[in-house]
Amino acid sequence: MKKFILYANLIIALFLAAGMLTGFMTGPENTRVSSAGVISVDMSDVEFDEYGYAVKKIPVDADQLRGESLCMISTHVLFKVYMEGELIYEYSPEIPRVSGVSYGNEIHTVPIPNFSGHSEIVIECEELGDFNWAGFSDAYFMSERDYIRGIESKEIWKVVICIFTFLAGILFVLAGISYEEGSFKLEAASLGAMAMVLSTWIVTGTNYFIYIIGNPFAVRILNYLSLMFLPLTALTYVACLLDRERTKSIPIVMVFTLISIVANIICVMIMGMDYHSTLIFTHVSFVFSVLCAVYILIRALKDKTIKDKEHMVTFIAFSFLTLSGVLDLVMYYVQHSKDMARFSSFGLLIFMIIMGIFEIRRFINVTQESKEIAVINRMAHVDGLTGLLNRRAFSEYEEEILGKIGLRCMFVQFDINNLKIVNDSYGHSAGDEFIIGASEAIFDSFGRYGKVFRTGGDEFVCIMTREEMNKIFDASGRKAESTEKAFNFCKDRMYDKILEYNNNNNPPIKLEVASGFAECVIGEDKLNLMEQLADKRMYEDKKKLKGTAAG
Repeated sequence: MKKFILYANLIIALFLAAGMLTGFMTGPENTRVSSAGVISVDMSDVEFDEYGYAVKKIPVDADQLRGESLCMISTHVLFKVYMEGELIYEYSPEIPRVSGVSYGNEIHTVPIPNFSGHSEIVIECEELGDFNWAGFSDAYFMSERDYIRGIESKEIWKVVICIFTFLAGILFVLAGISYEEGSFKLEAASLGAMAMVLSTWIVTGTNYFIYIIGNPFAVRILNYLSLMFLPLTALTYVACLLDRERTKSIPIVMVFTLISIVANIICVMIMGMDYHSTLIFTHVSFVFSVLCAVYILIRALKDKTIKDKEHMVTFIAFSFLTLSGVLDLVMYYVQHSKDMARFSSFGLLIFMIIMGIFEIRRFINVTQESKEIAVINRMAHVDGLTGLLNRRAFSEYEEEILGKIGLRCMFVQFDINNLKIVNDSYGHSAGDEFIIGASEAIFDSFGRYGKVFRTGGDEFVCIMTREEMNKIFDASGRKAESTEKAFNFCKDRMYDKILEYNNNNNPPIKLEVASGFAECVIGEDKLNLMEQLADKRMYEDKKKLKGTAAG
């Protein structure tokens, strides 16, 4: 079953990887629409002057345009569109200070008014800030609906996979939080955090997501924030995976991340700059995180921590991540690439797929081990015949309550009458039935409120705290105000259950259970003396029951 789940996840991961690869290879910059009624517009010749202004003129023919719109994606520019001297479209939004000096990317569909013959569309544009690239891309004369569908078909893989990755990240974080202390706890939580940050960064870089959200400013802020946290989450995961979570590298990267956030706040909110200007802080953090991760891997290899195939997977996956990140930095600073995540998005995807499969496999193994430990623990603390807690569990619970000074509790001793006679006369199977009947009567009465233990062959104990006794009400609905009243109420209920057992099973010897109680305040009374008092009262009740039976 474990192999089936593992292979199923592998197939799903490979399927999603193929889809993401398709999305990367045919992203917005590579969009090419070639269908009837579609006219491509070359916007590559838009050049801004020294003041940041440019004019683009597009000749149009009424015979070729029949209701189509001018569809395009703008990046870091404000612009106005004129036709025959009349303003037909303007994009000059009020950019909030928190978004920097630009909105990033935005999709536009400019309706073209009816005209005859030949005409000309004039676009006057203004560059926002000093960016590596500003202008227009994917410009076509076509219907708005088809244009949006074209963007959707090219980027839907990214959006869908990012949603699934984000949800998977949430599940891993929750699994890490809810899991017992151990290495998997940190690994799962850090992998989940990385998955959420990664998916956020990738999806906010897609034009289709911008179209869905309808707020390019919020998307841009989210994109830069997720990029700031990405180096920290990646390094934390690698460190936890290799049992190096105490490395000094993590707090140092935390400081880098904090500096990056503070620098962005100062530069954007106070100095009026853009996030683009502070990318150097994030990139330095990224480079430092990669170096730290490489150092951790080398130390792990040297210390022979990485000695199996599973750990080698980490090295291979992180190599993909490192190489793709370095390629993006080179492309950004040397060739002034427009896409800051062309290679690293793909590298991070490969990393997440490999690590996701790895962690799922580990989760299955750890879960199975936990179940086995739980079974062993249950066998060690539960009586096999009655299902009640056993002598060992009683001793451990005694030690636990001894540390709770001031705790008021009731200690009850039970003993089954005539068990030896039943065993000798009718066999041990009949004796076992006797024990089971007694245990059920005790549990259904006292065990509803406190803890019941089988401490010997025919001996049982119940410990009930004052808080648990407060939940006991008599037949008239009144709370049991004293320990004695709480004991008597439970004892009456136990007698009712014993009478029901005797009537239903008609045993050759009637079931009888003697009981006695003592009240104890931890720290004031000696527990062993209270146990002796309860035992004494139980034997007094035992004699009384035998006298009643004889009479």
